[in-house]
Amino acid sequence: MTGPVLRWQVGIRIALAVFVLFTLVVLPPGDVAGPALFVGLGYAVAVAATSWWLLRPGPPGGSADRWGWTVAYLDLVALSALTIISTITADLDWTADVLQRAIFVLPVLAAIQLRPAVCVSVCGPTVVLYVVTGFLTQADNDEPTASILLRTLPLLIVCAAAIGLSVVQARNLRGIRDLLRQRSVLIADLAAVGRRERRRLADDLHDGALQYLLAARGDLEDLRDTGDTVAADRVDEALRLSAELLRGTVRALHPAVVTESGLPAALPSLIAQVAPHGDEAPEVTLSVVDWPADLRSTSDQLVYLTARELLINVVRHAGAHRVTVDLRKDHGDAVLVVADDGRGFDEERRRRRVAEGHVGLESRRVRIEASGGRMSIGPTPGGGTTVTVRVPLEPPAPVVPASSAV
Repeated sequence: MTGPVLRWQVGIRIALAVFVLFTLVVLPPGDVAGPALFVGLGYAVAVAATSWWLLRPGPPGGSADRWGWTVAYLDLVALSALTIISTITADLDWTADVLQRAIFVLPVLAAIQLRPAVCVSVCGPTVVLYVVTGFLTQADNDEPTASILLRTLPLLIVCAAAIGLSVVQARNLRGIRDLLRQRSVLIADLAAVGRRERRRLADDLHDGALQYLLAARGDLEDLRDTGDTVAADRVDEALRLSAELLRGTVRALHPAVVTESGLPAALPSLIAQVAPHGDEAPEVTLSVVDWPADLRSTSDQLVYLTARELLINVVRHAGAHRVTVDLRKDHGDAVLVVADDGRGFDEERRRRRVAEGHVGLESRRVRIEASGGRMSIGPTPGGGTTVTVRVPLEPPAPVVPASSAV
């Protein structure tokens, strides 16, 4: 049991013990007031001791968590004993009648446990002892059998409600635990993806722009010594390529064109940047349907970067001749479909590449699912692969001018 549940249980049991003592003082059961009060005080001491046991600091899963529910039987036995003593021994008083009403609190205590089996194990004996107590005191109260059975019916209803509430609460608790576990896994996945993406970015900078800069430095030394114009051209070309690579890296980290112009305007430049040129290059076709030009959302960057990753995968690995990129707005969602006629999707090869550290597509999938979307991969009719991405569209948060801040 969790801390709040324990505190609620202890609070109700203390209130019940106070009620019992108050009843024995205000409505003493005739000539047995002394013995009844002695039992009531013993019950109060037991409640205080078990409350300390339940609330004391201890490791999760300790004795209080495992056996704390059994104290409900102490309440049941104490109330039944006091009822029997007050009714059988005394001549005529209302003590037993008042104490019997307190038994209705026990199913509530059982429901707080959030364990349906425990709730049943407490409610069952509660009803049985309530009926047995009624028949044991039947002669003294001159109560008909029908009356005993009828006043038991509300207790049965309360017990059924308590069991139902316990089942519902236990199911909700399992759902919350599953969500927390999924959240922990998702956070760990996102952290791992971030590390891998940073490593990939470092590799791209090292193998791309840095190599051109090192080559340019060597050519610059040759140019300083010889004044060779060919070396100067090589330096210029190396610096130009380095600048393009660095600009591409900056765009990958934060594609400002998406924020400024929107996805329909950003995708053509993305295709031109990613898709190679020449006879062997695939033909890429872009289609935008039902997408307002002024539409902006918090998912634009995610859709853009996902499209970039998918196009890079097609160009590098699919061996495709034709690629189609479709973007549309569908019932509040952004839907991106990238289809090619390449060699198709191999799940085993995908797992192997992920194990080797190639997690670009998997990182996109994790981020899409974290935003409430989904990604599906399937075959293209006639051969190839089709990837469908659906992401909820939410308007960006309004920007508060700095001058309006208080």
